[in-house]
This record gives sequence, C-alpha cells and structure tokens, in this order.
Amino acid sequence: MSEITQRLKEALAKQPEVKLAYLFGSHARGRAHKLSDVDVAVFLTEELSEREMGEIRIRLTAELMRALRSDAIDVVILNLASPLLCHRVLRDGKLIYSVDETTRVRFTTDTYRLYLDHRYLYDILDEAMFRRIREGRFGH
Repeated sequence: MSEITQRLKEALAKQPEVKLAYLFGSHARGRAHKLSDVDVAVFLTEELSEREMGEIRIRLTAELMRALRSDAIDVVILNLASPLLCHRVLRDGKLIYSVDETTRVRFTTDTYRLYLDHRYLYDILDEAMFRRIREGRFGH
C-alpha cells in the first residue's frame, strides 16, 4: 500500500459519515506525476441531505489536505455524482476504505444498473459530438 493510500485510509477512518472511499484518476492508474492531484471519491451515509453532504465535502477535503500535506486533492461525493462518473470510479479506481460489504455491494449494483440504463443516451451524445468534431462544427 502506498504512503498516500495509507494516509488517506487513516484520515477517512476518522470520518463517521464516510462508508466507502475510492482512489481514482492518475494515482489509481499508476500514472501520477508531480503536478497530479489526488482524486478521492467517497460514498456517505445515505440519510444526509445534499447540503450536509456538501458541508462534509468541504470538511473532508480540508482533512485530507492536512493528511497528505498537500492542497492538490479533489473529493467527489458519489451519492451526488452522475452514473457515468460513478461507473468510471468503479471501473478505474481502487477501493481504499469500506465500512461494510453490504454498502459496497449495494453501491456497486446500483451504479451498474443506472449506468447501463443511461449508456444508450451517453452513446448517442458521444456520437453527436464526434460527428460535429469531424465536420468542424464543434465549439461553434
């Protein structure tokens, strides 16, 4: 386990609202460089309001910055994220903290169900964007 992962795990364990945490992005892929930020996605207690989740995100970001001694950190709240982002976190990220297996399995199952429900629309939007790029109309 890397030093970054260990520090994140220790800091996350002190946050009772955090049920799951994933490291994703360049650090999870092993492609981090000195300018890379640390991307952390967390799944919080589901009883919280969106406002409470936003407040926790701010507090958690500050705590993780202290733990890593760096301000190059980005925290995503999976409860509020799109199905596409949640899918990418599961596909490319690394689970670094989990309170219980039931929560992890439910989050994973729900994410894949929602992603597959929306995938057709993502494919249509991607194709439309690529067509505009090929035709030189993207951004106009």
